[in-house]
Amino acid sequence: MQLVTNSYGQKNLLIWRTESLFYVPERRVLAREWSHVRYTSLPYPDEPNLINLSLAKPLPFPDQTFDNVYSFHVAEHLSVADGDRVAREMYRVLKPGGVCRLSTPDLAFFAQDYLTWLDTYQQSPTTDHFHRYQWALLNVIDQAVRPVSGGQMGMVLQSKAYNLTHLRDLNGDLLEFLADPLMTSTALRVADVARRGLYVDGTPAGAGFRYRKAACVFLQKLINRLSPQWYLRLSRENNRWYYDPVFLNKQFNEAGFRGIVIQDYKTSAIPHWDRYNFDQSAFGDYPLEPSAYIEGVK
Repeated sequence: MQLVTNSYGQKNLLIWRTESLFYVPERRVLAREWSHVRYTSLPYPDEPNLINLSLAKPLPFPDQTFDNVYSFHVAEHLSVADGDRVAREMYRVLKPGGVCRLSTPDLAFFAQDYLTWLDTYQQSPTTDHFHRYQWALLNVIDQAVRPVSGGQMGMVLQSKAYNLTHLRDLNGDLLEFLADPLMTSTALRVADVARRGLYVDGTPAGAGFRYRKAACVFLQKLINRLSPQWYLRLSRENNRWYYDPVFLNKQFNEAGFRGIVIQDYKTSAIPHWDRYNFDQSAFGDYPLEPSAYIEGVK
Protein backbone atom coordinates (compact mmCIF):
# COMPACT_ATOMS: atom_id res chain seq x y z
CA MET A 1 0.00 0.00 0.00
CA GLN A 2 1.32 3.42 -0.99
CA LEU A 3 0.63 6.10 1.61
CA VAL A 4 -0.88 9.30 0.27
CA THR A 5 0.51 12.76 0.99
CA ASN A 6 -2.07 15.44 0.23
CA SER A 7 -1.39 18.83 -1.31
CA TYR A 8 -0.97 20.30 2.19
CA GLY A 9 1.93 17.94 2.91
CA GLN A 10 -0.06 15.73 5.33
CA LYS A 11 -0.67 12.00 5.53
CA ASN A 12 -4.26 11.27 6.58
CA LEU A 13 -5.84 7.87 7.24
CA LEU A 14 -9.54 7.11 6.71
CA ILE A 15 -10.99 3.93 8.25
CA TRP A 16 -14.45 2.86 7.06
CA ARG A 17 -16.65 -0.19 6.43
CA THR A 18 -18.71 0.53 3.31
CA GLU A 19 -18.25 2.68 0.23
CA SER A 20 -21.41 4.59 1.12
CA LEU A 21 -19.15 7.38 2.36
CA PHE A 22 -18.29 8.08 -1.30
CA TYR A 23 -21.86 8.18 -2.59
CA VAL A 24 -21.26 11.06 -5.00
CA PRO A 25 -18.37 11.40 -7.48
CA GLU A 26 -17.03 14.48 -5.68
CA ARG A 27 -16.43 12.44 -2.53
CA ARG A 28 -14.50 9.86 -4.53
CA VAL A 29 -12.20 12.56 -5.87
CA LEU A 30 -11.49 13.75 -2.33
CA ALA A 31 -10.74 10.16 -1.33
CA ARG A 32 -7.56 10.42 -3.42
CA GLU A 33 -6.10 12.65 -0.72
CA TRP A 34 -6.35 9.99 2.01
CA SER A 35 -4.94 6.55 2.68
CA HIS A 36 -7.69 4.01 3.40
CA VAL A 37 -8.44 1.00 5.56
CA ARG A 38 -11.68 -0.84 4.82
CA TYR A 39 -12.99 -2.88 7.76
CA THR A 40 -14.17 -6.20 6.37
CA SER A 41 -13.50 -9.92 6.34
CA LEU A 42 -14.76 -10.29 2.76
CA PRO A 43 -12.06 -10.88 0.09
CA TYR A 44 -12.11 -7.47 -1.54
CA PRO A 45 -8.98 -6.78 -3.61
CA ASP A 46 -6.59 -4.22 -2.17
CA GLU A 47 -6.03 -0.97 -4.06
CA PRO A 48 -3.02 1.32 -4.49
CA ASN A 49 -4.10 3.51 -1.54
CA LEU A 50 -6.38 1.05 0.27
CA ILE A 51 -6.06 -2.16 2.24
CA ASN A 52 -8.80 -4.45 3.55
CA LEU A 53 -8.51 -5.53 7.19
CA SER A 54 -10.58 -7.39 9.74
CA LEU A 55 -8.94 -5.19 12.41
CA ALA A 56 -8.26 -8.33 14.45
CA LYS A 57 -4.57 -7.40 14.41
CA PRO A 58 -2.72 -4.09 14.88
CA LEU A 59 -2.87 -1.52 12.10
CA PRO A 60 0.00 -2.37 9.71
CA PHE A 61 1.68 1.02 9.98
CA PRO A 62 4.69 2.20 11.99
CA ASP A 63 4.28 4.44 15.01
CA GLN A 64 3.65 8.12 14.25
CA THR A 65 2.84 7.60 10.55
CA PHE A 66 -0.19 9.84 10.06
CA ASP A 67 -0.96 13.49 10.70
CA ASN A 68 -4.68 12.78 11.17
CA VAL A 69 -6.97 9.74 11.40
CA TYR A 70 -10.72 9.50 10.86
CA SER A 71 -12.78 6.39 11.73
CA PHE A 72 -16.18 6.60 10.01
CA HIS A 73 -18.87 4.32 11.49
CA VAL A 74 -16.59 1.42 12.38
CA ALA A 75 -16.66 1.55 16.20
CA GLU A 76 -20.22 0.23 16.47
CA HIS A 77 -19.26 -2.94 14.56
CA LEU A 78 -16.54 -3.82 17.11
CA SER A 79 -16.83 -5.32 20.55
CA VAL A 80 -16.04 -2.92 23.39
CA ALA A 81 -12.65 -4.59 23.91
CA ASP A 82 -11.81 -4.37 20.21
CA GLY A 83 -13.02 -0.78 20.10
CA ASP A 84 -10.68 0.10 22.96
CA ARG A 85 -7.81 -1.66 21.18
CA VAL A 86 -8.45 0.10 17.86
CA ALA A 87 -8.61 3.47 19.65
CA ARG A 88 -5.17 2.75 21.09
CA GLU A 89 -3.96 1.74 17.62
CA MET A 90 -5.18 5.01 16.13
CA TYR A 91 -3.32 6.82 18.88
CA ARG A 92 -0.16 4.82 18.12
CA VAL A 93 -0.07 5.57 14.37
CA LEU A 94 -0.73 9.30 14.89
CA LYS A 95 2.09 11.80 14.98
CA PRO A 96 2.33 13.98 18.11
CA GLY A 97 -0.23 16.76 17.78
CA GLY A 98 -2.27 14.74 15.29
CA VAL A 99 -6.07 14.68 15.44
CA CYS A 100 -8.19 11.54 15.68
CA ARG A 101 -11.85 11.89 14.71
CA LEU A 102 -14.43 9.13 15.20
CA SER A 103 -18.09 8.99 14.23
CA THR A 104 -20.63 6.38 15.27
CA PRO A 105 -24.41 6.18 15.77
CA ASP A 106 -25.42 8.18 18.83
CA LEU A 107 -27.35 5.97 21.25
CA ALA A 108 -28.63 8.99 23.17
CA PHE A 109 -30.07 10.51 19.99
CA PHE A 110 -31.77 7.27 18.95
CA ALA A 111 -33.05 6.55 22.46
CA GLN A 112 -34.57 9.99 22.85
CA ASP A 113 -36.27 9.70 19.48
CA TYR A 114 -37.61 6.25 20.38
CA LEU A 115 -39.07 7.49 23.68
CA THR A 116 -40.63 10.48 21.92
CA TRP A 117 -42.46 8.39 19.34
CA LEU A 118 -43.35 5.64 21.81
CA ASP A 119 -45.13 8.24 23.93
CA THR A 120 -46.63 9.99 20.90
CA TYR A 121 -48.08 6.78 19.48
CA GLN A 122 -49.50 5.77 22.84
CA GLN A 123 -51.20 9.14 23.13
CA SER A 124 -52.35 9.23 19.49
CA PRO A 125 -52.19 5.82 17.73
CA THR A 126 -52.30 6.94 14.08
CA THR A 127 -50.66 5.05 11.22
CA ASP A 128 -48.06 7.78 10.75
CA HIS A 129 -47.18 7.78 14.44
CA PHE A 130 -46.79 3.98 14.35
CA HIS A 131 -44.44 4.22 11.37
CA ARG A 132 -42.32 6.75 13.22
CA TYR A 133 -42.37 4.68 16.43
CA GLN A 134 -41.43 1.52 14.52
CA TRP A 135 -38.55 3.17 12.68
CA ALA A 136 -37.26 4.71 15.93
CA LEU A 137 -37.35 1.28 17.57
CA LEU A 138 -35.50 -0.35 14.66
CA ASN A 139 -32.78 2.30 14.80
CA VAL A 140 -32.12 1.37 18.42
CA ILE A 141 -32.02 -2.40 18.09
CA ASP A 142 -32.35 -3.92 14.60
CA GLN A 143 -28.75 -3.85 13.41
CA ALA A 144 -27.59 -5.51 16.62
CA VAL A 145 -29.93 -8.49 16.37
CA ARG A 146 -30.75 -8.97 12.67
CA PRO A 147 -30.20 -12.56 11.49
CA VAL A 148 -29.94 -11.63 7.80
CA SER A 149 -28.51 -8.69 5.88
CA GLY A 150 -30.84 -5.70 5.94
CA GLY A 151 -32.90 -7.06 8.81
CA GLN A 152 -36.32 -5.64 9.61
CA MET A 153 -35.18 -2.19 8.49
CA GLY A 154 -34.78 -3.57 4.97
CA MET A 155 -38.26 -5.09 5.12
CA VAL A 156 -39.78 -1.79 6.22
CA LEU A 157 -37.97 0.06 3.43
CA GLN A 158 -39.35 -2.39 0.87
CA SER A 159 -42.88 -2.09 2.24
CA LYS A 160 -42.73 1.75 2.30
CA ALA A 161 -44.07 1.67 5.89
CA TYR A 162 -42.15 4.74 7.04
CA ASN A 163 -42.29 8.51 7.14
CA LEU A 164 -39.65 9.81 4.73
CA THR A 165 -39.02 13.00 6.73
CA HIS A 166 -38.48 10.98 9.92
CA LEU A 167 -36.17 8.58 8.10
CA ARG A 168 -34.08 11.50 6.84
CA ASP A 169 -33.92 13.07 10.31
CA LEU A 170 -32.62 9.83 11.85
CA ASN A 171 -30.47 8.42 9.06
CA GLY A 172 -29.56 11.23 6.68
CA ASP A 173 -29.14 10.85 2.94
CA LEU A 174 -28.04 7.26 2.66
CA LEU A 175 -31.19 5.47 3.72
CA GLU A 176 -33.36 8.11 2.07
CA PHE A 177 -31.62 7.26 -1.19
CA LEU A 178 -32.39 3.57 -0.64
CA ALA A 179 -35.98 4.40 0.24
CA ASP A 180 -36.65 6.74 -2.67
CA PRO A 181 -33.99 6.73 -5.44
CA LEU A 182 -35.91 9.32 -7.48
CA MET A 183 -35.32 11.99 -4.84
CA THR A 184 -31.68 12.44 -5.87
CA SER A 185 -29.87 13.10 -9.10
CA THR A 186 -29.09 10.41 -11.65
CA ALA A 187 -25.43 10.96 -10.80
CA LEU A 188 -25.88 9.01 -7.56
CA ARG A 189 -27.08 5.90 -9.34
CA VAL A 190 -24.46 6.20 -12.07
CA ALA A 191 -21.68 6.52 -9.49
CA ASP A 192 -22.96 3.45 -7.64
CA VAL A 193 -23.07 1.30 -10.79
CA ALA A 194 -19.73 2.50 -12.14
CA ARG A 195 -17.77 1.96 -8.95
CA ARG A 196 -17.15 -1.70 -9.76
CA GLY A 197 -14.79 -0.61 -12.53
CA LEU A 198 -13.10 2.07 -10.43
CA TYR A 199 -10.94 2.30 -7.40
CA VAL A 200 -12.59 3.87 -4.36
CA ASP A 201 -11.04 7.21 -5.26
CA GLY A 202 -12.73 7.16 -8.66
CA THR A 203 -9.67 6.43 -10.79
CA PRO A 204 -9.92 3.69 -13.45
CA ALA A 205 -8.85 0.22 -12.35
CA GLY A 206 -7.06 -2.40 -14.38
CA ALA A 207 -8.71 -5.49 -15.80
CA GLY A 208 -7.26 -7.70 -13.06
CA PHE A 209 -8.79 -5.58 -10.32
CA ARG A 210 -12.17 -5.46 -12.08
CA TYR A 211 -12.15 -9.24 -12.40
CA ARG A 212 -11.27 -9.75 -8.71
CA LYS A 213 -13.92 -7.27 -7.58
CA ALA A 214 -16.58 -8.86 -9.77
CA ALA A 215 -15.61 -12.25 -8.35
CA CYS A 216 -15.92 -10.85 -4.83
CA VAL A 217 -19.40 -9.46 -5.58
CA PHE A 218 -20.45 -12.87 -6.91
CA LEU A 219 -19.00 -14.60 -3.85
CA GLN A 220 -20.82 -12.21 -1.52
CA LYS A 221 -24.14 -13.03 -3.16
CA LEU A 222 -23.40 -16.76 -3.02
CA ILE A 223 -22.43 -16.69 0.67
CA ASN A 224 -25.46 -14.56 1.51
CA ARG A 225 -27.72 -17.09 -0.20
CA LEU A 226 -26.10 -20.19 1.31
CA SER A 227 -25.49 -18.84 4.82
CA PRO A 228 -26.88 -15.38 5.68
CA GLN A 229 -25.42 -15.63 9.18
CA TRP A 230 -21.92 -16.27 7.84
CA TYR A 231 -22.30 -13.37 5.43
CA LEU A 232 -23.19 -11.06 8.32
CA ARG A 233 -20.02 -12.08 10.16
CA LEU A 234 -17.81 -11.58 7.11
CA SER A 235 -19.33 -8.23 6.13
CA ARG A 236 -19.28 -7.00 9.75
CA GLU A 237 -22.78 -5.62 9.21
CA ASN A 238 -24.11 -6.26 12.70
CA ASN A 239 -23.60 -3.66 15.41
CA ARG A 240 -21.83 -5.00 18.49
CA TRP A 241 -22.03 -1.91 20.68
CA TYR A 242 -23.75 1.47 20.83
CA TYR A 243 -21.98 4.61 21.96
CA ASP A 244 -22.96 7.89 23.56
CA PRO A 245 -20.74 10.95 24.18
CA VAL A 246 -19.86 9.88 27.74
CA PHE A 247 -18.70 6.41 26.71
CA LEU A 248 -16.74 7.80 23.74
CA ASN A 249 -14.99 10.33 25.98
CA LYS A 250 -13.98 7.56 28.36
CA GLN A 251 -12.63 5.42 25.52
CA PHE A 252 -10.56 8.26 24.03
CA ASN A 253 -9.23 9.29 27.42
CA GLU A 254 -8.10 5.75 28.23
CA ALA A 255 -6.42 5.48 24.81
CA GLY A 256 -4.24 8.46 25.73
CA PHE A 257 -5.86 11.31 23.80
CA ARG A 258 -6.00 14.81 25.24
CA GLY A 259 -8.09 17.85 24.33
CA ILE A 260 -11.10 15.57 23.80
CA VAL A 261 -14.15 17.34 22.41
CA ILE A 262 -17.56 16.36 21.06
CA GLN A 263 -17.97 17.91 17.61
CA ASP A 264 -20.82 18.36 15.17
CA TYR A 265 -21.01 17.07 11.61
CA LYS A 266 -19.24 20.02 10.00
CA THR A 267 -16.69 21.02 12.63
CA SER A 268 -13.28 19.42 13.03
CA ALA A 269 -9.76 20.26 14.14
CA ILE A 270 -8.41 18.22 11.20
CA PRO A 271 -6.75 20.82 8.97
CA HIS A 272 -8.76 21.75 5.86
CA TRP A 273 -11.80 19.79 7.03
CA ASP A 274 -13.99 22.30 5.20
CA ARG A 275 -12.53 20.84 2.00
CA TYR A 276 -13.31 17.22 2.89
CA ASN A 277 -16.37 17.58 5.13
CA PHE A 278 -17.17 13.90 4.82
CA ASP A 279 -19.96 14.14 7.42
CA GLN A 280 -22.07 16.79 5.68
CA SER A 281 -24.66 15.95 3.06
CA ALA A 282 -23.69 16.71 -0.51
CA PHE A 283 -27.15 18.25 -0.97
CA GLY A 284 -27.47 20.71 1.89
CA ASP A 285 -26.33 21.93 5.28
CA TYR A 286 -27.31 18.85 7.28
CA PRO A 287 -25.45 15.67 8.32
CA LEU A 288 -24.86 12.90 5.84
CA GLU A 289 -25.72 10.49 8.65
CA PRO A 290 -26.55 11.93 12.11
CA SER A 291 -23.92 10.62 14.51
CA ALA A 292 -21.89 11.19 17.61
CA TYR A 293 -18.58 12.83 16.61
CA ILE A 294 -15.59 12.89 18.94
CA GLU A 295 -12.04 14.15 18.46
CA GLY A 296 -8.87 13.94 20.46
CA VAL A 297 -5.28 15.06 20.03
CA LYS A 298 -2.17 12.96 20.56
